[in-house]
Amino acid sequence: MTFGLTPQGFNRKRLPDEKASEENALIAEFGDINVQPQSGFGQFIGAMSKIITDIWENMEAVYFSQYPNSAEGVSLDYVVALNGIVRLPAERTRVIGVCQAFESTLITQGSLARQPESNETFYAFEDTIITRTNAVLTKVSVDALAGQIYNCLINSNSYFFSLPRMNFDRLFGTGDSSVASINGVELSAVPFNTDSQTTINDLATAVQALPEVETATPVLGLEINFDLDFVTTNSILATINTVGLTPVVFLTDQATTIALLALEINNYSSVTTCTVTGARQITIVPVDASSFNMDSIVTTGGIGQPVPIDQSIDIVPADGFSVTVDFVTTTGGLAPNQATTFRKPSTLDVVVAKLVTVINAGSDPVTATDNSDQTLSILSDDTEVSFSLSVSVNMTVQEVSSAVIFLASNFGTLPAPIGSLTEILTPISGWISITNLKAGVTGREIESDAELRLRRQNSVRVLGAATVEAIRARILQQVSGVTQAFVFENRTMTEEDIEIIFASDLVTGNEITITVNGTSIPTVTFTSTHLNTMNLLKVQLEAVVGISLVTVGGAGNRTLTIEMTQGFEITVTGVQIVNGASKTTTTIEGGRFPKSFEAVVLGGTDEDVANKIWETKPAGIQTFGNTSFTITDSQGDSQVMNFSRPTPIYIWVDADLTLNAEEEFPSNGIDLVEQDFVTYGETLGIGQDVLWQKVLCQIFTVSGIASGVVEIISTLGENDSPGTYLESNITIGENEIAVFALTRTSAEVI
Repeated sequence: MTFGLTPQGFNRKRLPDEKASEENALIAEFGDINVQPQSGFGQFIGAMSKIITDIWENMEAVYFSQYPNSAEGVSLDYVVALNGIVRLPAERTRVIGVCQAFESTLITQGSLARQPESNETFYAFEDTIITRTNAVLTKVSVDALAGQIYNCLINSNSYFFSLPRMNFDRLFGTGDSSVASINGVELSAVPFNTDSQTTINDLATAVQALPEVETATPVLGLEINFDLDFVTTNSILATINTVGLTPVVFLTDQATTIALLALEINNYSSVTTCTVTGARQITIVPVDASSFNMDSIVTTGGIGQPVPIDQSIDIVPADGFSVTVDFVTTTGGLAPNQATTFRKPSTLDVVVAKLVTVINAGSDPVTATDNSDQTLSILSDDTEVSFSLSVSVNMTVQEVSSAVIFLASNFGTLPAPIGSLTEILTPISGWISITNLKAGVTGREIESDAELRLRRQNSVRVLGAATVEAIRARILQQVSGVTQAFVFENRTMTEEDIEIIFASDLVTGNEITITVNGTSIPTVTFTSTHLNTMNLLKVQLEAVVGISLVTVGGAGNRTLTIEMTQGFEITVTGVQIVNGASKTTTTIEGGRFPKSFEAVVLGGTDEDVANKIWETKPAGIQTFGNTSFTITDSQGDSQVMNFSRPTPIYIWVDADLTLNAEEEFPSNGIDLVEQDFVTYGETLGIGQDVLWQKVLCQIFTVSGIASGVVEIISTLGENDSPGTYLESNITIGENEIAVFALTRTSAEVI
């Protein structure tokens, strides 16, 4: 027999082979000698055979260490490095701690916090100062009613609301007669008196005479309109806070002159911005509206002198009163009805409510909430993105919370669900509380040999491009943070059929609305039976232009299959089900456009994934998915890359356990069972169904359990109320992923 390297691979000598080889060699050398085990030669042969056999075993190990399917440990690391692959290291769970503290409190690097339920500790990754200029959550109070504009300055954007104000869109003129209604009571008519300024003063005096009004003051508003165009030799002088600015002299035309005026006002120290917002209009945003006053804008010279016509009366209610301007009607004179607008007043609660409304309508990524106690909370939409905040007088920032990155003290798959990190361990003066408003990024153990081999197999075509396997391999291997990726394609000239799969039957009371191409089709109310209702949905879908045929079928007639007319592209973006005793979840599959592909990617940033798809996609082929990101190519052109993030399907587990009297059930057995459910869920990847029996089996990893009843259900929302738990599998679509959590897992001993 041939040993060593052979055409069939490496063939090592075993101990009997080596012993026989040495016996034959000694006999050939010394003649007919005694090689029995008890003899001297036999004992020598026995000792040397073991040593040489060990060498053969090591040579075999060296041989197999060169191949990924047989190499282990460090040897496997060296082998996969030839493909540019590095073993994924162990990682700690990362969570954003929202830390409330006094202004300018320093949370030092290494400060500890703990999850009370799991007893796991986390440490601050870096020094972080808690401040309103780096906030993710704040609480603001409105302290007093005053004649001012209440302003929250968020990331240099002003969100403001004032007390009652009457705005007039033109000057008063001869023949005008104005009637104001306050709190449902019409005042006596105020006639035109000499000029516009005198007339508005008379109207303010009439309003101020009411017992519920503290003051009514004529002011020039922050949105200023002129009644005429500027003309040659006009000189315009603006006065702010009694300070006269440099006069602006007419130059070239109306647009140039009003732009010069806006620039002059913009340069004043109390003004944040002053911009031209119309042919004869400028809008001013002051640094502090409560201490800003536009005294006048006077035009001299020229054959005509435009005047500002945005006149207002600011109203401050008397203590204990609320003031609402119902209307102001002007008759006669220049116009039968002078246009007016009103800012409704009132109590501190109304000021808070209005501020919440304007903040939520703004462009900053924050959400304001009325706390119903004359305070509002402002929360960043993403706790990893902070904002800065300052407020005007008579407002107070009561609480400030900033984002602090915390890492688990131990490596591994330690979950950090929402609201789990709540206990402060390191005493720091001024540090009040901590929580996490979103789940942490779970860490991992060091990548095992089996996982590394599998990842190498998925990446061996990493140098290719324009094929499904190459695109997938390069996303997996070359995009940092990506843990899973799948690529699906439609090679035909027609759009794929779309399947809407209902997890269970529709029930009495359900109202179903399907959104197609961004528009909701008419809502269908449950009628008689599940099948009848599905057929009603079919009728509504077939009425959509571009849909040629809809069929009802699948298991239990719970699938709507949509076929498209050639040349049309249809997208089903959502199915909403409300009312009824239970609301089934739905899965939407297919619908890829003609000649397109869809990459379903877990992990990595949108930008990195989009850039890698652009590098590897075939020319002239569409990308498809529920996420888009615009990149700039080498020619400076914008390219929209579409791909999908797996839609989370939230899994709920309920278990009733029966104990085995012959075994000991641990004191923390319930916690262990619940954690085992979650651990199983973390093994599921994109598109993997949740198998009920596999979930059931997890209870037997803990000693002392004789049997159990385990039921599961899924929801589309993380905090949705689950329907009826069932002993059945949960189907996960090819662009979905099952998500387990301790907060949705319950076990008890019965």
